[in-house]
Amino acid sequence: MDIEVVVILASCIGAYLIGGIPTAFLLAKRKGVSIFSAGSGSSGATNMARAFGIRDGMLVALIDIAKGALPVMIARFVIGLTVPGYLLTGLSAVFGHTHSPYLKQFKGGKGVATGAGTIAVIYPPAIPFALAVFALVLAVSRYASAASLISLFIVIPYYILLSIVLGHVVDPYIVAFLSALFLLIVISHRKNLYRIIHGTELKFTSSKQRPKGGPDADNRN
Repeated sequence: MDIEVVVILASCIGAYLIGGIPTAFLLAKRKGVSIFSAGSGSSGATNMARAFGIRDGMLVALIDIAKGALPVMIARFVIGLTVPGYLLTGLSAVFGHTHSPYLKQFKGGKGVATGAGTIAVIYPPAIPFALAVFALVLAVSRYASAASLISLFIVIPYYILLSIVLGHVVDPYIVAFLSALFLLIVISHRKNLYRIIHGTELKFTSSKQRPKGGPDADNRN
């Protein structure tokens, strides 16, 4: 087997294991409760904010962002992988977050913050734009899921159009990465989309919605 393929596989496995660290689950467990018994039942920053408040939600978000950014930085700048290699590494980190190897039935979060971490390294100009779109959609709809999906989707045409305007080459690998990332996030939000369609999706508020039950409560994701 080609040595580069072996290195890419090792990088992807490492990224998967790092991305899979269930930040919200572990922090909630330290408080003696299960993150899975509140809100959407997701082990992510948004649900952490619902259950324990904005401060804890922001802490989880920052760590989850780092889970996406760090593996890509190592793959790109330390190992020196080519574009396909570090893009696959980024996707592996996000997949680890959405399907954690450390949780029962490979449950996890929605992958938004971890995905944002990968984009921050791969295409930094997209982050301020995506954040602005996220804030606008969230303010109007109060649906964090809708804001996440729309802000991630809009990054794809933003990258293409900005590259054309600036006279840069549109990298098909990056377009493929952004598209695959968006698809992965859509899949992780499939239940949220169902609830939005049926009018039962939880709206995001700053009030805490304390989970009921202990740390071994079932994952309702």
